[in-house]
Amino acid sequence: MAETFTQKKQRIEFKDLVLQHLKKILDLTTLEFRGGYIKEHVMGNVLIKEYIPDTRKQYIQSIESFSDILLPHFDKGIKKPYEYISKKLKALTTGMKKKKKLSDHEIRDYTLAKLELCRELFRELNLLLKRIDYLKGSIYEEVGLIDIDEEE
Repeated sequence: MAETFTQKKQRIEFKDLVLQHLKKILDLTTLEFRGGYIKEHVMGNVLIKEYIPDTRKQYIQSIESFSDILLPHFDKGIKKPYEYISKKLKALTTGMKKKKKLSDHEIRDYTLAKLELCRELFRELNLLLKRIDYLKGSIYEEVGLIDIDEEE
């Protein structure tokens, strides 16, 4: 009996993966977005440089990967908004790639524009999850994911 329980606990369902990814995105949104930078400090006689990640870019990348994993579950309601946002993202990125050198101001404006488009995409993905009732039967507790159907 214990072996069955252990094997079941080690197995991860796709729904669990989606919920874990959603939780990570929500964790990112509870922090203040900041640009990446190099933090320098001296340890002994050595100058240590540490890169502090850009939380805006982490959020953008999280939304992009979230949409990738949900792509097989897209319905008619998300296809039009997804195509619209994808075209805007592609045009934004293509415009930036054409430039040889970018100023800090241009990089910041690009990141903020992409951030807004990804926030719009995230809203659409959440509406998709609601429409397809994807999360029905699952709740999230601090101890982990629980499938309500299995407990009944």
